[in-house]
Amino acid sequence: MRRNDESTMKICWRGMKLDLSIAIVVMVLVLIHITGVTYRHELSLMFARDYAKERHMRRMLEEMLGPERVPSTTTLGRPEETTGKRLRQTASRTFHQKITKDSLYQASAAYVFELLEELGDAEIVNVTLFTSGTQVKFRLQFSNGNSAIAKPKRHERDRYWAYNQSEPFWFDRERHNAEIAAFHLDRIIDFRRVPPCVGRKVHFKDEILDKTADPNITNTLYKRNDGSYCFIGSCVPWICNQDNPICSDGRYMELSVCQMVYPSVHRPFQDRPYPWSQGLQEAKVWKKRNICLDMLSDPEITGGRFFLDLIDLAIFDHLIQNYDRHHFTIVVRFGIESFVVLVDNGKGFGNPKKDDISFLAPVYQCCRIRSSTYRSLVDLSRHGGQLGNLLRLSLSQDPLTPVITDEFYKAIDRRMAQVMNELDNCIATYGYDVVVIDNISAGSA
Repeated sequence: MRRNDESTMKICWRGMKLDLSIAIVVMVLVLIHITGVTYRHELSLMFARDYAKERHMRRMLEEMLGPERVPSTTTLGRPEETTGKRLRQTASRTFHQKITKDSLYQASAAYVFELLEELGDAEIVNVTLFTSGTQVKFRLQFSNGNSAIAKPKRHERDRYWAYNQSEPFWFDRERHNAEIAAFHLDRIIDFRRVPPCVGRKVHFKDEILDKTADPNITNTLYKRNDGSYCFIGSCVPWICNQDNPICSDGRYMELSVCQMVYPSVHRPFQDRPYPWSQGLQEAKVWKKRNICLDMLSDPEITGGRFFLDLIDLAIFDHLIQNYDRHHFTIVVRFGIESFVVLVDNGKGFGNPKKDDISFLAPVYQCCRIRSSTYRSLVDLSRHGGQLGNLLRLSLSQDPLTPVITDEFYKAIDRRMAQVMNELDNCIATYGYDVVVIDNISAGSA
C-alpha cells in the first residue's frame, strides 16, 4: 500500500512540474503579447542568454507553437553538426556569401553572432590607419584573414555634444559606442543594413603598437605620466590636432570593431549624394522648399529600392541624430537593385536631450514609407518604452556595456513617437494606401 502511495505521489509531483512548466511558458507568451514584443524580435535577442538556456526555451516554444513555427537556427544557436571552432573560422566568409540585394544578413542568421565573437577576440596581426573619411579609424587584420574597421574611444559615455554655436556638429568627434549601438538598433528594427559591430578592449601596446608600422600612428606617439599612450593620427586638422589626441585609458583602449565588407570586383560600396544632407550648403535647399517632387522625377533615385530606403535611412538617422550623413551608400555588385547600407554612424548618439525634427524631412515632405517598415515601427511603438527596452537588453550583452547612458533609451522612445506622429499626419492627409506602399510606383505622385 505504501509503495502505491509513493508511486501516486511521484506521478502527482511529475504532473505538478509539467503544469508548472506549461504555466511558465504561457506566462512568457502572455508577457510577450502584452508588451508587444513580437516573436521575430524575441528571437533576434536570444543571444542575450547562454546556449543551454536557449535550447531549453526552444524546446518549450516548439511544444507551445509547433516546430514548424520555430526557425531551425535561432540567432545564438549553432548548427549541431558544426563545431564552434570551425564556425568561427568561416563566420566572415559566410557573412559575405549571404549578403543579398535586400540586406547585409538574414533575420535569423546564427553566423552573425559567431562573427561578433570573432571580431571581439580574434588575434590582431596588423594595424594601419584607415585613411578614408575625416576622422581617425584603424584597419585591423586578424590571424584568420578577416579585416575590420575599428574606431577608438574619443568621448566619455556622458559627454554630450551641445549642437550649438560653440559646439557645431561639424566639430563633433566620432563615438566608438555609437557604431555599436547603431548596429543593435538597426537589427531590432529589422533593417539589417549596418555591418556587424562589437565593442573590444585591447592592450594598446601589445595589440596596437606592436602590430603597426604605420607612421601616421608611430610618428605622433607619446606617453603620458599616468602610463597612457596618445597619438594624433592623420585626418582633417580640426579633428586631428594636439588639443584632441587619441589616448588609451592606462594600458588599454576601447574600440568599436565593425566588419569590413570586401570588394567583389573593385570596391564594395559606392556613395551617392544624400538629397537631405545636414551639410550647411546642402540643407539650405531642402529647408527652403519641399524637394520630394524633384526626387520622384529622378530615375536615379526612384529606380530600384533607393527612394524607400532613403525614407528608412531618415528614420534611422532621426533615432540616433546622425548629422554626418552626406551620402548614401549602395553595394556595387547589385547596382540599382541594391539596398542602402547604413555605414558611418559614429556621430550618432551625441546628445539624448536634443531632438532635431529636420532629420525627418524625407518623411514629412514625401509622405511615403515601405509597408514592411511601417509594420515594424507600429509593432515597436505599440507600447511606449519598448524600443528603448529592447535596445537596452541587446546592448547589455556587448563586452563594453554600458554602451550608452540610460538617457538615450528614453530619447529613442521619444524620437520613435515623433516618427509615428509624422506618419500619422501623412496618413490623415493622403490616406493609408498612398502613404504605406511596397514600391514607389504604387504611391508616386
